[in-house]
Amino acid sequence: MHKVGKVGGDPDADLLRDANSLSYFDVSLSSYYQREGYDETLRRCLWELRRLTPSAHKHIDEIAYSDTQLQQLVGHALQMMEQETKPDTQPFTQLSA
Repeated sequence: MHKVGKVGGDPDADLLRDANSLSYFDVSLSSYYQREGYDETLRRCLWELRRLTPSAHKHIDEIAYSDTQLQQLVGHALQMMEQETKPDTQPFTQLSA
């Protein structure tokens, strides 16, 4: 069961994985940040966000943090995720030899 919650793969496993990731943001983020610091917590936030199904992403915005640093950190991670999912709009330019 633990492995299924980490990897997902079918609707029940995806639901368990989403619950696990949302729990990180809602319950564990503050203590993780205190223990690991900004950079590691940002890395972990990105990992947790990538695990979420698209339907679960909307719940991240529903989590309120009393600590503004945590709110900013999650906002930073969400911005980074948005940049990852944007299509490359730069025109192709051929490099000259």
